[in-house]
Amino acid sequence: MSITAARVVTSAALVALLAGSALAGPWSQGNLVVLQVGPSQNIGAGAPNLNAVAHAVTLREFAVGPGFSGNDVAINASSTGTRLTVSGSSTSEGAMNLSADNRFLVFGGYDAAQGQSGPNANSSIATSINGTGAGTDVARVVGAVDLAQNVNLNRLTDSYSTNNFRGGASLDGTSFVTNASGNGLRNLTPPATTTSGNSTTILNTRVARFDLGNRLFVSSASGMFFGISEVAAGTATLLPGFPSSTGPSPYDFEFISNTLLYVADDRSVASGGGLQRWTFNGTIWNLQYTIAVTNGLRSIAVTIDALGNNLIYAVTGGASAGGVTNLVSISDTGAGSTVNTLATAASGNLFRSVEFVPVPTPGAAALLGLGGLVAIRRRR
Repeated sequence: MSITAARVVTSAALVALLAGSALAGPWSQGNLVVLQVGPSQNIGAGAPNLNAVAHAVTLREFAVGPGFSGNDVAINASSTGTRLTVSGSSTSEGAMNLSADNRFLVFGGYDAAQGQSGPNANSSIATSINGTGAGTDVARVVGAVDLAQNVNLNRLTDSYSTNNFRGGASLDGTSFVTNASGNGLRNLTPPATTTSGNSTTILNTRVARFDLGNRLFVSSASGMFFGISEVAAGTATLLPGFPSSTGPSPYDFEFISNTLLYVADDRSVASGGGLQRWTFNGTIWNLQYTIAVTNGLRSIAVTIDALGNNLIYAVTGGASAGGVTNLVSISDTGAGSTVNTLATAASGNLFRSVEFVPVPTPGAAALLGLGGLVAIRRRR
C-alpha cells in the first residue's frame, strides 16, 4: 500500500551547483549502474567465451538515452590486495542491489585474481576452498560502493567453501547478510572476517535484499522454496501463493508495496520466464501476469515513468552461460507491455545486474532538500 522508500534527484540547476562537491559524487543521480563481467580471458576451453574461472567486475554508469557514460568503477582483480571477481560462466553470480538506506551498491565475489581457477586447472573458482586457514584458501568478498565511488571490499574467511557466492544484503553498508548456493544465510560485520549464522532454512538462495520496512527476503528455487521467502528470527517462510515444487526460476525481485511485487524469472518465454507481476489479496500472493522477455530476466530496478506507470529496468538472462545479455526497459501497462533494448553486452562480456545510482550521504540529501527538486518514487 505505501511506497517503502523515495528516490530524489536534483533539478539541473542544483546538479550544476553541486557538480564539484564531494557530496554529489562522480555518478549522476537518476542514472543506472550495470554490473558487467569480463572481458573474457583466453584461459581454458571455450575461449573467447567467459568460462568458470575468476573474471573481472566493472560497475558501469548508464544514462537512458546517451548510453554508457564511461564513468566506470573497475573492481580490483589484480594479483595483490583484496580482490572481488566472479565466475565468468556461473550465471547466478554477480547480483547487485542497493542497501536499505539506498546509499550503497552491494554485491559479492571472490578474493581471487582475474584468471584464477579452483583447486584444479581451469576449474570453477566457485569450487575453491575457504575456511581452512591455508594459504590456498579463497575468501569470499562482499563489496559496497557509494555515490562517490568509494569501494569497500569485505572478506569472509570462514564460509561458503565450494559454493557459488552470490552476494548479500545490507541495511546501511556497515553489516551484511550473505548468501550462496549452499550453507544458508550468514551475518558479516566488518572489520571481522568471520561470520555468524542467520538462517539455514534454505541452504541454496539466489538474491537477498531488505525491503518493506527493512524486512529480509530471499529468492530461491530449491527444496520446497520456489519463489520469494521472508526471513525472520532465523527462519525462512515462503510467501503464501508461491509454489513449493519445481517450476519457477526466480532471481531478483522488488516490492512496490505490501500488495505488489515484481519478480525476475530467467526461464524461457515458453516456460513462463520474464517479468512477473504478483499481487496480494490479503491472504495469498497471486501471479497476475508475466511480461514475456526473450531469455528471461535475472535483475531488475523499478521506478515510475512520466505517465505514472511502473518503469522496470532489467538485465536479461542470456540463452546460456555464454549467451548474449541485454539491458532493457519495460513500462508496465499490462501483460503485453513492450520490452525495449537499451544496450547489449559486447562480445566476451556479460551484464549480470542493474541498479540505480546510490543516493548521497544524509548530509548531502539534506542539502539537496533545500529546493529545486523533483521527487521520483524509488520502490524498495
